[in-house]
Amino acid sequence: RLRVRFGRQNLVRGDGFVAMDGGALDGSRTQYVNGLLATVALGKSKLELFALSDPSHDEYLPVFNDKDKALIEWDEQAIGAYYTEGRLERTTLEAYYVFKRELDDTRPASDPGRQPDRSLHTLGARYGRQLGGGWSATAEAAGQLGSQDPDTDIRAWGTQGQLKKCFAVTSKPTLAAGWVGLSGDDAATAAMEVW
Repeated sequence: RLRVRFGRQNLVRGDGFVAMDGGALDGSRTQYVNGLLATVALGKSKLELFALSDPSHDEYLPVFNDKDKALIEWDEQAIGAYYTEGRLERTTLEAYYVFKRELDDTRPASDPGRQPDRSLHTLGARYGRQLGGGWSATAEAAGQLGSQDPDTDIRAWGTQGQLKKCFAVTSKPTLAAGWVGLSGDDAATAAMEVW
């Protein structure tokens, strides 16, 4: 009923909308996160608890290739929970919560993309349904609340949906149409609304 993994690992959940490894400077070398994942089996359902620590440059475990290559622009730490309901026929329901910190941007203070330290709470859910005849549909929505130094509130949202048809031939080609919506910043408020 309980399984625990520790170390470098891939953590992709759902369609990778929120739970996806890799970073802005990624390549094949950042196809992992450094973390602890505990999975509790609840019959056909499961609860996953995780803790992650990803510094901007490799520090943990054996380092391969160029140790000085940046993987992301800042240090990241996160804890979270991901629940997958598996008892519903042809339907998947997932819910998640993640608390994440992004600290110590490595870019110079003069860089316009430099980000102050921030903390984010992300709460979301994903729905997937097998419709029959090779058709499936998914929808996901998440909201973020947090703060960015020195005193900026963060309030953002993101959604996505997809309709997919899988053709029943040898190579199983698919045709999909989807939509992604992300909040943008409202210049009329002091808060940051950018997803």
